[in-house]
Amino acid sequence: MVASQLGFSKVAKKRQDGICVDYLGLVLNTEKIVAQLLEDKKERAIKGINIILSQKLVLAKQIKKLLDFLKFCISVFPISRSFLQHV
Repeated sequence: MVASQLGFSKVAKKRQDGICVDYLGLVLNTEKIVAQLLEDKKERAIKGINIILSQKLVLAKQIKKLLDFLKFCISVFPISRSFLQHV
């Protein structure tokens, strides 16, 4: 195995067998070649948006934190041809 030759070791409790792997809050399906957000990440995004919308005063730091998280979340959405036409 290449990883062991490079000096990397396996961590048994992090090992996942099968076609779906949880990686950084994303579920990667190697059979369908798709990625999905975990449900708790979806809920966190919705909660963050609702908090920002309900506040009368929002700090730039709060907005940046939410936008950084949403940027991570959007990485799993496929970019369609119709979306790319508007870019």
